[in-house]
Amino acid sequence: MARPRKPVALHVVEKTFRTNRHGASTREPREVPGPPAWLDATARAEWRRMARILAGMGVLTPLDRGALAALCMAFSRMTQAERALMHAAERDKVNGGMVAHAANGVAFPSPLVGIANRAAALYLKLAREFGLTPASRASIGMPDPPLPKKGDRTEGYF
Repeated sequence: MARPRKPVALHVVEKTFRTNRHGASTREPREVPGPPAWLDATARAEWRRMARILAGMGVLTPLDRGALAALCMAFSRMTQAERALMHAAERDKVNGGMVAHAANGVAFPSPLVGIANRAAALYLKLAREFGLTPASRASIGMPDPPLPKKGDRTEGYF
């Protein structure tokens, strides 16, 4: 597997930024499509959030509907598994819900951990396809999103 491209911001910091190689893309914002009817409530909420972001970045097309639906379903499965793990952790203070027990008392890793891990891995794989990670934005020649302004609700996260 090839090494992923460096984010543009890293090229700027390292003083290796060149406009002829790292110039900004001319992607136009697009119309935000509606979610498919078969998505559950969590996946629909993620669809609305991601579709708005991706359409604003100019990377969402009608051809991407299936891939975006898969991204949203992976997010929904991940959050459902994590919620189930939280409930199991409330009942099992020793192992935090990470261990399940068979009828004969034998302990084994909780299947919820594997479900959450696989859903998170699928989510990240699909997120890279849409340019939602710094390295993937660099590989498709997309500039990083602007930093939040002072007083913005998201300011505390960065």
